[in-house]
Amino acid sequence: MRDRLGLLTLLGLGFGIFSFSSLVEASPWLNLSQSNSDTRGFVGLSLSDNGAIRGNEQGSEEGVNTSWIGDIINENIWQGYIDKPWIATAKVRTQLTASINSYDISTNDNTSILTAYAQSSIKLYPDSTYPTTFTLGQRIGEVSSTHAYRYYKTDFSVNNTYKPEKASYSASTYYRANFDTEDADSSGGEEHDRFNQQFDFNFTDNLQSSNYTVIARSERKDQESRFNQNKRELLDENMSLQYQQNWFTSGQDSTYLAADISSNKSTITEEDIEDINRFDLAQINISSYIASKQYDNLTYNFNAFANRTEQETDVQSKSRVNDIINVFAGANWDYNDNWRFSGSLDGNYLNDQHTQTNFYSTLLSANYDDNKDLSESIKLNWFVGNSVGIEAGGINGQSYTLALGNGISKELTPLDTSLRISFDQSLNHVVDSAKDAEPDEWKINHDLNFGWSDYQNGVNSSAQLSFSDTRHLSDDPYQFQRAYFTVNRDVLLSESDSWGGGFVFEWTNTINDDGEISKSSRAWGSLFYRNSELWQVTNLRFTSELEVPFNDLLPEEDVRIDNQIATWRNRLDYRVGLLTFDLDSTLTEENYHISINVRRNFNF
Repeated sequence: MRDRLGLLTLLGLGFGIFSFSSLVEASPWLNLSQSNSDTRGFVGLSLSDNGAIRGNEQGSEEGVNTSWIGDIINENIWQGYIDKPWIATAKVRTQLTASINSYDISTNDNTSILTAYAQSSIKLYPDSTYPTTFTLGQRIGEVSSTHAYRYYKTDFSVNNTYKPEKASYSASTYYRANFDTEDADSSGGEEHDRFNQQFDFNFTDNLQSSNYTVIARSERKDQESRFNQNKRELLDENMSLQYQQNWFTSGQDSTYLAADISSNKSTITEEDIEDINRFDLAQINISSYIASKQYDNLTYNFNAFANRTEQETDVQSKSRVNDIINVFAGANWDYNDNWRFSGSLDGNYLNDQHTQTNFYSTLLSANYDDNKDLSESIKLNWFVGNSVGIEAGGINGQSYTLALGNGISKELTPLDTSLRISFDQSLNHVVDSAKDAEPDEWKINHDLNFGWSDYQNGVNSSAQLSFSDTRHLSDDPYQFQRAYFTVNRDVLLSESDSWGGGFVFEWTNTINDDGEISKSSRAWGSLFYRNSELWQVTNLRFTSELEVPFNDLLPEEDVRIDNQIATWRNRLDYRVGLLTFDLDSTLTEENYHISINVRRNFNF
């Protein structure tokens, strides 16, 4: 393996732009037999060896940037089956990674990274009611750049699960401890020592008509940072408890409940000064979906959410309490195949100690859909909405919003093609009694859309044209208009190749409240060609895509968006057996990018 990667490294450096990867894998071999209460077997072994070297080069007017990265991954899994009751699985994984990024001499900035990683895990009693897994991982790395540093990381965890046979409940515990340190070089830099611990307890019970879960967690994080002669210590302690339950009744009815409480304490010590912050959270959420027993196709939705947080710092010397309450109730009635009615009521309460806000909203809507025949299909919709907001505190005032709307859409089939026309209109009125609020006004919105599509003899064509207009029905000059047009065509030349293209045009016009006019327009087109069997060679595929902006052809030069550039992308890939070859190129007006990738896989 090492010799193979060394040879590929030399080949890659010769080309400058390369990619190579290899895979060697052997499956485990096991032979088990069971007689009465005795289980006997043999040892199985799984080996895998992965290697990869990748590189690329990018050039532009400013210079050339080259980079390469190499990976060596070795994984061994040992499974031993001995006479009951002892059964265990051991797994060892090692990984070595090296990467270098080098830039042209004008930047004078080079970076290299070297990391080594090893992980070992042992699983005891994998097929029993109480399997336990021990995992130990270590990572060592070095980064060489303007501020070089080295780091060492150790991660240890124990995961235990208890699930009795034929029982409805299960429990699990998880403990994790990790320690890492960063040492800076002589040029200076910040150094860190971290030690984190986490313990989780999870209990789940699946009952006949419900299930519930209890999750308890305790965390502790210690961190020490050093920079020159200064030292900073951070201690973070957190405890949380979660409860979740689902109820399922007959039919589609269901109810969900979730409750969560947590407490966090953070202590920062710097230059013998201690700063303590506390943060407590409590929240509950309940939602229900119920089908009516008296009326068919009538369903009710209900959701309630409450959240309370309390924060206390040494600086403020007093706690700050925030409360959030939300209640939502709604109903949907499918009267028949054509008519559907919906209604909802939404209430919100927010208290951030300085400001209290109450917000209520209602919405009623009706939809009519006649799809008996495509040539006669028509869809109608109406809605009425009302919202009231009351705010007290720093800004006192009340706001009222009324929204009305309607829409219509129709589908036609002229000349065996599909044409869809839709029109939507909405009217909004806002009344705000706050001191510095905007004046009362009505705002009206219009949207008109045309969509056409056709597919005949392997040719797929589509077009879309849309207009939108928003304005205030007052002396306020605010207006916004947008026009959007796109057309696309995809032609199937044979079973293996196709070509096509598209064109997009967009125009916007905005008149602000102060009368300032802002316009923008842009246009671009695209062409593509795809072939899955180039020159009738199996598994030789080619794709070419060209994107060209047409902003220079637009009549109004001062409103053009000129940040688009022409781009030509090409990709050629060939696969034979276990070998895959890729060639990618991207050419723009400013730079180019070329990459070559070769992958070879061994699987036995």
